[in-house]
Amino acid sequence: MRIIAPMMILIMMTSTLAGCTGGDPDSGGEMDSDAINDLIDQNLQDFINNTTITVNQEIHHHYYNNTTVNEGDLTNNDYNTEYNNTTVIDGGEVTNYDQSSSYYNSSSGGSGTGIVHTIDFVFDLDFLWGNLPIVPGDRNNIYTTNWSYYDYATNDYRNDVFTFTCGIYYLVGNSSTNNSNLQTYWENNNWYDDAWSDNGYNNTMRDLFHSIAWNEDLRWVCDENFYGNNDDQTHFYETIYEFTIPQGFALSCMDTQSRATLYYSNNQSYYNWSNTWDNTYMYVDGMSFYCNENLQTIGGEHDMNVIMRIGGLVENRDYRLLWSYELIPVFPHNQSDLND
Repeated sequence: MRIIAPMMILIMMTSTLAGCTGGDPDSGGEMDSDAINDLIDQNLQDFINNTTITVNQEIHHHYYNNTTVNEGDLTNNDYNTEYNNTTVIDGGEVTNYDQSSSYYNSSSGGSGTGIVHTIDFVFDLDFLWGNLPIVPGDRNNIYTTNWSYYDYATNDYRNDVFTFTCGIYYLVGNSSTNNSNLQTYWENNNWYDDAWSDNGYNNTMRDLFHSIAWNEDLRWVCDENFYGNNDDQTHFYETIYEFTIPQGFALSCMDTQSRATLYYSNNQSYYNWSNTWDNTYMYVDGMSFYCNENLQTIGGEHDMNVIMRIGGLVENRDYRLLWSYELIPVFPHNQSDLND
């Protein structure tokens, strides 16, 4: 802090009083030097206490991170844009800033020069595949099919369109008073010929009902317990997340062995997510990449696409992907190559 301003004021006061030196101050005559010094000694402290000194200091820090700043004024719209775990001492008061965000300036575990991005992504396989929620069939639905058959009455082969209610597959154990013993055709079809005969269906219709009962499209319409045929594949290897490293920035790992961690839902009352594995596979512009001692930073010259993939995924299970990384500003090496 500079003290030039107070000293200049004192000089101006002394100059003003100098013209009145000599004589008795009480008599209205001139004041000598001793009287002036005595006057200054009596009033200097009051003068200083009632003087306001303003110090303007530009602050060129874009982020404050785990930092103690002692400034008279931290208001600067051009430079102060974000506070992170910052203690600001201003006029004797201490203010703590704690801003939670999906990105923030790093202070440890990274380069300390970039913005930390966090991934928290919940998904299942149907969400990745873009499937709509499964809606099973219903016994009240109507089904229409085209069927070729031999008609013994005309001794001829025919092709006709048949329409019927799905309820014909819900006849056994479905009495008017109690249907607690109901067995659908797909659970047990031993008695359905008798049930169809009692309901007036001829041989042609009974043959039709049998022949198409296991078709997948019919079961989607009629079977209330059908969620698709088992394709014998139980584990899937899928792309689970994608993002872009912008031009002028590089992805920097938070530590040397950083990989995204995948959790799965275990439906427990005391905790909902269990750690299942952390060996997600990452590809940057088609190149395999993972954080290690030899390579921790990638990107800069142009936009780069990042893809995360993992195997062993199963249906009907929720997953949660977590990872943090830095994006740091970089200057790419300006040299032409084949891509240019």
